[in-house]
Amino acid sequence: MEVWLGHAEEYLDGKPTEALRELFLQNDCGPVAATIQGGLLTSQVDARRENWAHFEKRLALCSAVTIPTLILAGDVHGPLGPEDLGRLSASLVESAKRAADAGVRFALEFDARASFPTNLQSAVALIEDVGLPSLGICLHWFPFPWVQANSLICTFSHRRWSHSFSYLMLQTSQEKWPVMQIEFCQQRGIHHRSN
Repeated sequence: MEVWLGHAEEYLDGKPTEALRELFLQNDCGPVAATIQGGLLTSQVDARRENWAHFEKRLALCSAVTIPTLILAGDVHGPLGPEDLGRLSASLVESAKRAADAGVRFALEFDARASFPTNLQSAVALIEDVGLPSLGICLHWFPFPWVQANSLICTFSHRRWSHSFSYLMLQTSQEKWPVMQIEFCQQRGIHHRSN
């Protein structure tokens, strides 16, 4: 199950974190990812400080209720200069390290409407450049209705496969080969995000 963090935070207002874990148990739900954290990559000054403080709270929540993956919005918009690309890369490194320290994996969800990364190729290049095993890619199917799972899988058939996440996630392995990881839901279908 994908946990929408805004709803989870609203539910927990005035309640201890354990209330969310209990809710999962009562409804026999196993969270696999939390969405969505934004504002980390190129924000500056006060907005940056606020976004990173919010990120720390969300990491603590994911860790406390055992949500293994936090999805990061690739919400980089507007013209980018060299300093912005440097900030983006440094932010990815720092956020992935903090996530790993909290026992949470981090998955970048690229956006075709963003300035960068805008597609799978640029997202993979960025993730490989960072080179941390705690950072991968979340593929959100909704913006790409013409893509079918079979064609995507065929596109990556030359890559090694591993049974791990509940959504498609590319991750850089030790040999610098992206690994396509898929976990099948109970019906043995691919779980994908949809709006």
